[in-house]
Amino acid sequence: MAAQLYEKPATLLHPSDPSMKVSMEHEIADVGVPVVQRTKNTPLLDPTPARSLTLPLFPSPARSGSDPLTQPTPDSVQSSQHSTRSQTFPPLISAGLSTELGSQIILTPFTTDSSKPFFENDSVYAEDMPKVAPNSADVSSVPSNEMRSRFHAGMFIPNRGEDSSLEPYKRPARYKAAWSLLDGIWRGTCNFVVQHWILTIVVSILAIVGIGVGVGWAARLQTFNAEDGESVPPDNAIILSANLVDVDPTSQTMTLDWFVNYTCDFSHCQDVNIFFDQNSMQSNSNSGSVASNSKPSPLFLLNGTNFVNLWNSVDFRPSSLVFRTDLSISSYGTGRTEQSYPFDKYLAQISIFAEALPGNETVNVTVYQTQGIAVGFNAQLLDSGKIDEFGTLYKFIEVTRGQVVRIYTIFIVMAIWLVTLTFIGACATSVFYGKGMSAAVLVLPVATLFAFTQLRGTLPGAPAGFGADIDFVGILPCLALLTFCSVFMTAVFLFRNPEVDSARWQSARSV
Repeated sequence: MAAQLYEKPATLLHPSDPSMKVSMEHEIADVGVPVVQRTKNTPLLDPTPARSLTLPLFPSPARSGSDPLTQPTPDSVQSSQHSTRSQTFPPLISAGLSTELGSQIILTPFTTDSSKPFFENDSVYAEDMPKVAPNSADVSSVPSNEMRSRFHAGMFIPNRGEDSSLEPYKRPARYKAAWSLLDGIWRGTCNFVVQHWILTIVVSILAIVGIGVGVGWAARLQTFNAEDGESVPPDNAIILSANLVDVDPTSQTMTLDWFVNYTCDFSHCQDVNIFFDQNSMQSNSNSGSVASNSKPSPLFLLNGTNFVNLWNSVDFRPSSLVFRTDLSISSYGTGRTEQSYPFDKYLAQISIFAEALPGNETVNVTVYQTQGIAVGFNAQLLDSGKIDEFGTLYKFIEVTRGQVVRIYTIFIVMAIWLVTLTFIGACATSVFYGKGMSAAVLVLPVATLFAFTQLRGTLPGAPAGFGADIDFVGILPCLALLTFCSVFMTAVFLFRNPEVDSARWQSARSV
């Protein structure tokens, strides 16, 4: 019977085995044939298989008689290997193969069902075969003289239709060059880090310090800026310089110190009254004064004679040309109150004008210089100011939290959430899944409850107590979750030893 057969070595047990069974641990890469193992006590044609294996078959041109199987010659093996890709598989017949151990292997016909794919036909290794339909061009056989396991990655099931080779995936040339470059850079960097680890640590520390200081310096609080940006009037003008002292969002006030200068003719320097909008000033409600929209009373009187004497260092008895105001700030129109911390915003309105005495003649007023920092706040001019026909200076000043305050607050809230989620994961793993965990870790949530409140107190200018938006989206939910974790992770000591893995955890890990 002529058939193209394939080479694959089989491994037989030693004759000293008690059962004298023939064991073939490796399958043929190209074709599967159910084989019946047999012992000395088993009838020759016993159809009951002890184990189904895959047997290598070879062409038999040299042997005669009833035994169709022979040992292959090197030429025949090589010929069969080169012809496997273009051959179809003829039906196999039952035959007996005597071994040198005195046992016999019975070959049974290999039958297939054309209604099922090739891999579903009678093969004990069908579940390990690639799921490829008949005549598919996706899988090709690669015959080999090497012994391979059935789990070997190079084993393929032959194509029953036309032959096609499954070539390995080749990376496109443009990607291959880039990948090689990146791989070389990565390997070179790793080698350098390992060889010069001290230098790497020093450079890393310096880089971290430099980045931290640079970010903090770039996001630092800015100096109060509310200058007019106009040139100083040549004569007969009041020049004001402001210094920001404090911003209190709770009482909604902004404290400013004003320094007065006067450009006048020293030979004839008039007295000047300086007026501020009284309704924009922080006043005591118990003062007894009635609020109105009438012309305000002067806030500061500048005596021209005393100013000239002080300027010429003739008389130092007059009071200094400095006064302090508490301007009202309001979140009206901004929609962001103190509850919006650290994104609250406030506006301050100032209205300043001056009149000379006598005659109430208009004197120009300008804000020439501003400086000062209120801790935690930035203050800046919202517009360039409006001046009416009476020389009134009308300004809005915007007050917001500093950028560094916002960054730090967001960072703290994120850190609190990360710590909370870590403890939730530890609680679920230890209490509900039964993983063993150190007792010191289980009691950490109790201490963290108090640490969170202390950490919240480090937020610059945060409202006293809880009630800001960051409390509702960060602090309070985390405290509630951490409280439940503390209860569960402490109560687990009542039921088992939490430092030892439970049976449930061990069984889950063994699956």
